[in-house]
Amino acid sequence: MYVKQGIFFTVRNDINLNNSLVEDIWIDAKLNGSNSSTIVSVIYFHPHSSHQTFQDELESQLESSYLSNKKVFMIGDFNINLLQKSQPVVNYLKSLTCLGFISLIDCPTRFKMNLTPSLLDHIYTNQHDKKIHSGTIAFPV
Repeated sequence: MYVKQGIFFTVRNDINLNNSLVEDIWIDAKLNGSNSSTIVSVIYFHPHSSHQTFQDELESQLESSYLSNKKVFMIGDFNINLLQKSQPVVNYLKSLTCLGFISLIDCPTRFKMNLTPSLLDHIYTNQHDKKIHSGTIAFPV
């Protein structure tokens, strides 16, 4: 995670998910001169891990009394294809919605030749009242 010089932040290891198959970092940052802080996380969920275990751990952290009162942004390669409407994906999205989170990306983020596009890279926030611009850039690699 890169944090622009001049932004005051603290790394929050106490918020990390306790799963060896998830790489995550969480920071508590003061943005735009605000007195209130914002929690920002970058998460990499390994593709062959248990979705249910990951979902349970993430829910547990987001339900914690500390995070339930904070502005939160979660960004990363979650390796959960939101374009598939399988029951595990539907349950995952319902759990985040029930916790007050919305997805800011709703179109494919991965395109591979001869494969169906996928949406594995996610951005979530619990900030519904803010004007937030997000999207993807269609650029062949």
